[in-house]
Amino acid sequence: MAQIHVAKLALIRQTPSGRLYFPTSNKGIDGNPITTNDTLKYSEDFRLTADPTIPNTANYPFIKDYLELEATAGFSLAHMDQTFIITQK
Repeated sequence: MAQIHVAKLALIRQTPSGRLYFPTSNKGIDGNPITTNDTLKYSEDFRLTADPTIPNTANYPFIKDYLELEATAGFSLAHMDQTFIITQK
Protein backbone atom coordinates (compact mmCIF):
# COMPACT_ATOMS: atom_id res chain seq x y z
CA MET A 1 0.00 0.00 0.00
CA ALA A 2 1.33 3.45 -0.90
CA GLN A 3 2.09 6.03 1.76
CA ILE A 4 1.13 9.61 0.96
CA HIS A 5 2.11 12.87 2.66
CA VAL A 6 0.00 15.95 1.98
CA ALA A 7 1.95 18.91 3.36
CA LYS A 8 0.52 22.42 3.42
CA LEU A 9 2.44 25.48 2.24
CA ALA A 10 2.21 28.90 3.88
CA LEU A 11 3.77 32.30 3.41
CA ILE A 12 5.97 32.74 6.48
CA ARG A 13 8.11 35.70 7.48
CA GLN A 14 11.47 35.48 9.25
CA THR A 15 12.93 38.29 11.35
CA PRO A 16 16.64 39.19 11.23
CA SER A 17 17.03 37.30 14.53
CA GLY A 18 15.53 34.14 12.96
CA ARG A 19 12.05 34.19 14.53
CA LEU A 20 9.23 32.93 12.29
CA TYR A 21 5.74 34.40 12.08
CA PHE A 22 2.71 34.42 9.81
CA PRO A 23 1.99 37.79 8.11
CA THR A 24 -1.56 37.81 9.55
CA SER A 25 -0.42 37.43 13.17
CA ASN A 26 1.19 39.71 15.71
CA LYS A 27 2.74 36.70 17.45
CA GLY A 28 5.63 34.51 16.41
CA ILE A 29 5.20 30.82 15.75
CA ASP A 30 6.77 30.39 19.20
CA GLY A 31 3.80 32.31 20.69
CA ASN A 32 5.76 35.41 21.74
CA PRO A 33 4.78 38.87 20.46
CA ILE A 34 6.38 40.29 17.32
CA THR A 35 7.92 43.74 17.76
CA THR A 36 7.39 46.70 15.45
CA ASN A 37 11.06 46.42 14.44
CA ASP A 38 10.47 42.77 13.45
CA THR A 39 7.63 43.80 11.13
CA LEU A 40 9.83 46.38 9.40
CA LYS A 41 12.76 44.06 8.67
CA TYR A 42 11.93 40.56 7.51
CA SER A 43 12.35 38.04 4.72
CA GLU A 44 9.33 36.23 3.32
CA ASP A 45 9.21 32.74 1.81
CA PHE A 46 6.82 29.89 1.19
CA ARG A 47 7.55 27.15 3.72
CA LEU A 48 5.91 23.96 4.86
CA THR A 49 3.69 24.28 7.91
CA ALA A 50 4.47 21.95 10.77
CA ASP A 51 2.31 18.83 10.84
CA PRO A 52 2.83 16.25 13.61
CA THR A 53 1.92 13.41 11.21
CA ILE A 54 4.70 14.36 8.75
CA PRO A 55 8.06 14.42 10.58
CA ASN A 56 9.89 16.28 7.80
CA THR A 57 7.69 19.37 8.26
CA ALA A 58 9.06 20.13 11.73
CA ASN A 59 10.79 23.52 11.96
CA TYR A 60 8.88 24.94 8.96
CA PRO A 61 11.40 23.93 6.25
CA PHE A 62 11.87 25.62 2.88
CA ILE A 63 10.34 23.71 -0.07
CA LYS A 64 13.70 22.50 -1.43
CA ASP A 65 14.83 21.27 2.00
CA TYR A 66 11.53 19.46 2.55
CA LEU A 67 11.71 17.68 -0.80
CA GLU A 68 15.28 16.58 -0.05
CA LEU A 69 14.23 15.24 3.37
CA GLU A 70 11.32 13.38 1.79
CA ALA A 71 13.58 11.90 -0.90
CA THR A 72 15.96 10.67 1.79
CA ALA A 73 12.99 8.95 3.45
CA GLY A 74 12.07 7.26 0.13
CA PHE A 75 9.23 9.60 -0.91
CA SER A 76 8.94 11.13 -4.37
CA LEU A 77 7.09 14.23 -5.50
CA ALA A 78 3.60 13.44 -6.80
CA HIS A 79 2.07 16.94 -6.99
CA MET A 80 2.90 20.51 -6.03
CA ASP A 81 0.91 23.71 -6.29
CA GLN A 82 0.63 26.98 -4.34
CA THR A 83 -1.16 25.30 -1.45
CA PHE A 84 0.09 21.73 -1.06
CA ILE A 85 2.98 19.40 -1.77
CA ILE A 86 2.04 15.74 -2.13
CA THR A 87 4.73 13.08 -1.87
CA GLN A 88 4.32 9.30 -2.09
CA LYS A 89 6.27 6.18 -1.29
